[in-house]
Amino acid sequence: MNPVGDGAVKRGGEHSAGRAFLERRNALWSRLRALTPVGDAVPGEDFKAALTELSILTGWDRARILAGLGLPLRQP
Repeated sequence: MNPVGDGAVKRGGEHSAGRAFLERRNALWSRLRALTPVGDAVPGEDFKAALTELSILTGWDRARILAGLGLPLRQP
């Protein structure tokens, strides 16, 4: 039995892959926060690209990511 809990020990590539995922996810969240439109401004292409990449990376839909940023879901 693992004294620090199941799954706490990572081997080789598992650890670095998990770390790379977290670093990329966090970088995308940071980028989205920096690119978040103010007021009624329309999101730019960089915002849309980062939103799409984060959605693909995490499996979250657009509405969930926008909610995480505190933004309303805008209808096209």
